[in-house]
Amino acid sequence: MNTAITKTKVSDLPATTLRLQAALLDQLKREATINRRSLNMEIEERLVASFQELEEKAQRNAMVHGHYVTEPGKGKDPAPALSELQRLLLSHFNAMPPEKQLALLTVLKR
Repeated sequence: MNTAITKTKVSDLPATTLRLQAALLDQLKREATINRRSLNMEIEERLVASFQELEEKAQRNAMVHGHYVTEPGKGKDPAPALSELQRLLLSHFNAMPPEKQLALLTVLKR
């Protein structure tokens, strides 16, 4: 997933209405001021960072459990790269306790 923020004219971006609780809005405004960003840019940066964090966590989980995620033909693992959905599923599976993993695998084998 490419979550890099590209430079785009503000007028080219679709307008979005967002409803936030007052306390969260205040916190975002405060952080935007500290980081010298607009409120919009602060929200956008945090959303992008959250998706990158999820992707990195899924890759770390995959490596810990012996499922290396690489591009096809690159690195030591000849297996094709996992899709975002596969990474997310693997991440959730790896977060389960071993007994739940075993129960799920048992159900899937039937």
